Amino acid sequence: AFALVLYYINHQEYPGPALTLTLVIVLIGLVMGAVGYGIAWLRGPGTQRVIELVLAGLDLKGTERILDAGSEGGQLGLAAARKLKSGKVIALGDMAGNEAAREIARNEGLADRIRFEPADWKRLSYPDGNFDCVIGSDLLGRLGTEAQRKSAVHELCRVLKPGGTLILHETSDQSALR
Repeated sequence: AFALVLYYINHQEYPGPALTLTLVIVLIGLVMGAVGYGIAWLRGPGTQRVIELVLAGLDLKGTERILDAGSEGGQLGLAAARKLKSGKVIALGDMAGNEAAREIARNEGLADRIRFEPADWKRLSYPDGNFDCVIGSDLLGRLGTEAQRKSAVHELCRVLKPGGTLILHETSDQSALR
């Protein structure tokens, strides 16, 4: 609407620039709308789709030990815990996210299948080969330097059992995976 008002006010005196300015403002509005839609999709149905794809790649039997390596709010870990019978999930995250996810786990009766812990990416506190599966979403983008990202990937591989499954969904810098 703003672009149309500008065009209407200026189109007779400055027809060329008025049209150009109007088109630029409309284009900026369209780009901002597309970005907003993309963010909304990633926070809503996009997140659910990522969870479905990651879990489909695990081929869970229900008895696995799974490490959720810091998905936002423990969403991957919670979804994995819903599919387990006797297996366990440890979900790593920040204090606020862990508390909110803990409450969800209690409300859904999952507290016996999932535990939430803070993450120390310098050295995970688990022994070598401790997990059947390691999963995560947008973990590397939240770590500072490339060295920190490489260290985190090394730690995730260290705690994964030989022949285990590692699935990291990343939308940002993936150089640490090389």
